[in-house]
Amino acid sequence: MKTHIPLLFAALTVAQMYPLSADGIHDLVKPNLDDLRASAEEERLKEEARLEQIRLEEEAKRLEEERKQAAIEAAKKDPLIDPESLRLAGESAGRDSYTIESGGTLGAIAADRYGSSQYFPVIEHWNGVNATKIYVGQVIKTPSIATIVKVKGAKVLARYPEEMTAMLQLRDDYMAIEPKLRACEGSPSDELKDTLSEMHATAKKIHAGFLVKRPGVQEYASGLLAQCKNVVDQFSAMKNGDLGRSNSRITRVHTCLAYAMRNAMVWGEEDFK
Repeated sequence: MKTHIPLLFAALTVAQMYPLSADGIHDLVKPNLDDLRASAEEERLKEEARLEQIRLEEEAKRLEEERKQAAIEAAKKDPLIDPESLRLAGESAGRDSYTIESGGTLGAIAADRYGSSQYFPVIEHWNGVNATKIYVGQVIKTPSIATIVKVKGAKVLARYPEEMTAMLQLRDDYMAIEPKLRACEGSPSDELKDTLSEMHATAKKIHAGFLVKRPGVQEYASGLLAQCKNVVDQFSAMKNGDLGRSNSRITRVHTCLAYAMRNAMVWGEEDFK
């Protein structure tokens, strides 16, 4: 039988040049313990994080349920006012829908239907649309301001009837004097200043009213309060003869009232959180 002497000799030579110790052979097969420990620690931390997340979610659900129950009990102790029983300013009849035409905007619709383009946020909220994403042919519903507030703001009306009623009345009263304000060329008469002073006092009462937590109210409405405060500030300046550069405050009152209404409705729809 033929023996492959050259191959055998080569193998022996390599073994002599690079001898493997027992430890070396062991190193070839033993696992990397550091990697295993790191991997196990990573898995442990992931599991802890998962369990903690579950605990937090369960705790949040428990607290939410407690808040809801507390609101229910509070409502039982202090019966709420039925919004339908309230007579609100702004119940005037008018066009109940518009179809968007080329170049049309919600601001233009608000100006035609509600007397100021600044009430487009109210239209947005009622129709569930975004003013920047409307399209030609889209139908926009435009019930009266009072109807919108009664339906979308029912929860707020039930708890803050005086404040919401006063807000809508303030809007109507302000619109009645707006033409005179624009015509006075930045110098309102003493009579107008007196009227603006009364409106300033009303705006302050509205703002103060929303600072009181009524039955079922869990959190203050920061956005609503901010807009109510803005209304107060505008009237404070105007009653002293400051109508703003280019009469800007006259328009700003409508802007603040519109967002105050919208924020109030959202606050109620989100259960006063």
